[in-house]
Order: sequence, then structure tokens, then C-alpha cells
Amino acid sequence: MTKLQCEDCGLIDHVLFDGYNFGDTLLEGVMFEARLVGKDATGAPEYAIVVAKGHEAHWCKLNSEYWLAQAKEYIAGLDVAECPKCHDDVLMPGFDAPTEEDDEEEIEESDARAREALDLDNAEPVNGKHLREKA
Repeated sequence: MTKLQCEDCGLIDHVLFDGYNFGDTLLEGVMFEARLVGKDATGAPEYAIVVAKGHEAHWCKLNSEYWLAQAKEYIAGLDVAECPKCHDDVLMPGFDAPTEEDDEEEIEESDARAREALDLDNAEPVNGKHLREKA
């Protein structure tokens, strides 16, 4: 079974994530614990979700069954969560860490889209000035 691992702390039994990402301000600051319990029928990681200790007081007033289902759905697509020990980012199983090559490709693609969108050479003059001319 795939394990949860923090670069600094090594193997960890669970990760933390904030409820704000799927519950907006209703769950802002309410931390959830996700424990890797296996894989589902498709081979995707499967998690057991609980409200983190110290966050139960706010939680008891809510529809827990509904919000735990929302948390489980949210974590299925989460690429990075929080280490409960050092609070650094933990890469979730099924997601690969971006490489320097990925970053360079993303920057090149972004630059190409920006050049195409701006198209400064063919842009219409603004107030009688071409966009490349100094005002």
C-alpha cells in the first residue's frame, strides 16, 4: 500500500487539510485528518476522513455526514496536504512532484499564450500611439 510521506518527517499516518477549500467560510479553519486506508476499485487512493482534534466544537453543529462526504470527494483530487508534525506540504499519492523541466515548459507555454494574446506587433493604435511606442 502507498504510504504518506513528508520530506522532513518521513512516514506519517495522516495529513491535514482545511475545510475552507470545499466548505467556504462555513468550514474555514476547521482542519480535517485524512488517513490512507487502501485503494478503491479503480486503484485510486482511498482515505478515511475525520475532523482533527480541537475542531469538534464547531463541527458538532453541522451535518457531519454531508460534510465528511464533501471532504472525501475533495481529498480525492488534492495534490498537496499538510504534514501534522512540521506543517510542511506533503505530496499526496498519485501525484508526481513537478520537475524543473515541467516548470520550464509551463513558463514557455505561458509566455507563448501571453505573446499571442497581446500580439503587440498587430495591435490597433491607442490614442494615436502604437502599443510599443512610449507615451
